[in-house]
Amino acid sequence: MPDPASRPAAPGTKPWLRVVLGLSLMLNLLIVGLVLGAVIRFGGPGERPPPPTGVAMFRALPSDDRRAMRDHLREALLPPSDRRSEAEDLAEVLSADPLDDAALLSVLDQHAARREAFQQELRQAWLGHVTTMTADERAAYAERLVEFSDQHRHPEHGREDR
Repeated sequence: MPDPASRPAAPGTKPWLRVVLGLSLMLNLLIVGLVLGAVIRFGGPGERPPPPTGVAMFRALPSDDRRAMRDHLREALLPPSDRRSEAEDLAEVLSADPLDDAALLSVLDQHAARREAFQQELRQAWLGHVTTMTADERAAYAERLVEFSDQHRHPEHGREDR
């Protein structure tokens, strides 16, 4: 009995068709591997922790309100050139030999003071915005805030009052 592997291709089968089918199989396996790798690395759907409250507070705002707050806060942010100089100041202290602990602490304190000033500006802008909302707008905002947090929560960690 003849060996099936040594059997010639069926009449009418083109050699390039085997190449195309092989390439198609490789592409499909590549895609499956990428998807499985992403699931293994980042977890499946619903496995992300809820976002930080500050993120949820901002994203739950209507888009026009978010845009207005962003425009206002751009004034409070350091321009990119100043942020670059912060990194350069830190790099300069870190590359000194020997390391000057006091200088490093001073640079870190300056960065912390800038972040705190920005956070204070952010709180004031948010508070100023929320205090101008009507009771209905605040209630709708509060509901969106909870919904936004729940969308990013694993199902078994959901709210029990539902």
